[in-house]
Amino acid sequence: MRLHRRQFAVGPRPVEELDGWEISRLAPDLYLSRCPTLPVRNVGGDEVLGLAVPSDDSGRRDSWAGRFVVIRDGVLEMDPTGLLGVFSRDVAGERWISSSPELLRGLTPELESPGQRLRWAVEGNEWFAPPFSGVDSMTRLLPSQRIRLTDGVVEPKALLPSPTEGDPIADAERRLRRIVRELSELGPLWVALTSGRDSRLVLAACLAEGIEPVTFTFDRAPDAEYPVSASDRELAPRLAELAGLEHRMIEPKPYDPEAASLFDRHCCFHSVGAQRYEIVHGQWDLVPANAIVVSGGVFEAGRAYYRIHQPPVPAVWMQWVRDTPQDLEYSDRLYIEQRLAGWLSSAEQAGDLTGRVRICPANCAQLLASFLTLPVDVRARGAHHTQLIERMAPELAAVPFNPRPVGQRIRARWNREAALVHYHRSVPRYAGARAAAVSRRLHDWIRTVAMSTTGALLSLSTGAL
Repeated sequence: MRLHRRQFAVGPRPVEELDGWEISRLAPDLYLSRCPTLPVRNVGGDEVLGLAVPSDDSGRRDSWAGRFVVIRDGVLEMDPTGLLGVFSRDVAGERWISSSPELLRGLTPELESPGQRLRWAVEGNEWFAPPFSGVDSMTRLLPSQRIRLTDGVVEPKALLPSPTEGDPIADAERRLRRIVRELSELGPLWVALTSGRDSRLVLAACLAEGIEPVTFTFDRAPDAEYPVSASDRELAPRLAELAGLEHRMIEPKPYDPEAASLFDRHCCFHSVGAQRYEIVHGQWDLVPANAIVVSGGVFEAGRAYYRIHQPPVPAVWMQWVRDTPQDLEYSDRLYIEQRLAGWLSSAEQAGDLTGRVRICPANCAQLLASFLTLPVDVRARGAHHTQLIERMAPELAAVPFNPRPVGQRIRARWNREAALVHYHRSVPRYAGARAAAVSRRLHDWIRTVAMSTTGALLSLSTGAL
């Protein structure tokens, strides 16, 4: 593993101290420095850094899926959810931009590392909320922004395009199948498989295209801080068997303190949790160097996760949202610009240290736009994702998603239905009859559960007598 692997920087001079990096001139006083393992290609005058694959034949940038930035006429834009993140810093009056917060921080004069230490599974403390970076005097670009490379001026841009006409489910299926087919031509596909919907969607798209990926799951030690659920451990191999595929449960190696130090420095303390565990315990060593690792990341953007339970956000982001309105529900924009462009983007940048190509097929602007045309009730239950799995690989849909004990399922159902009531009452266009209908559904469900519970208790009492 090497520091700054798969990273880039743009500035008034080449970053010459990084051995083996490739240098190109974008303008008379503007240079691109990049690690040679980060792909770059010219597409119709656009410099595309990272990996972008088409989801259709349109050639439009909003049809691309992957993790990338585009530079054209001295202006840089990120992929739909900012998974190839971009940080910006003024150094002695000169503007520098990079995908690596550590590389920018270390430019002379060096800045202090983040004083705050992130903590896994602690709400509001799992990522540095964009546009903040955790480092003073360094900012992070939002997906709804583009940046001029010469002076660092930030301009607004549309987050998502207008969706294509027609059935959004059929459109999503076509795009997903095209994306995994394109990826399979780059190398052997490895699917990071769990018991949930997201990774199963990726696997279903592969099966529909006749692709036979290797499936794998990273295990944890029994006493690990970041445990693997029993359903992930049991159902992932079962799903692979149903599909007639190989599955590998990758066990952790002993803790490597040098890998831990390198990880923290590479991502500038921006990533914690499972991502760190997998690297410092050497699990990525058992994934081939030429593997194209596909995961279910980004699909959650279509499931209305932040419709009620929302993380704290900085006032500067709220002001940007007010100043640059989009044709998008607030909760969906919040999820894209905070959870994805903050937490997931940092996790992906940390994963660059492994040298493996890691791709989220759902990170496609047109695909996300199609999902967000569906009613919030459908999205909140993941019904559209279940329907996609049933269309592409029905045998996978027959296995429960993330099965949990009865008590947990009741709490989850309560939270979901209560959230929908809150959502329909708080969003003006859904007020009135819509909110009342959802409220009645929640109350009917509560009454059904209560009657069932009472009946069960009476039966037990009668038996005891």
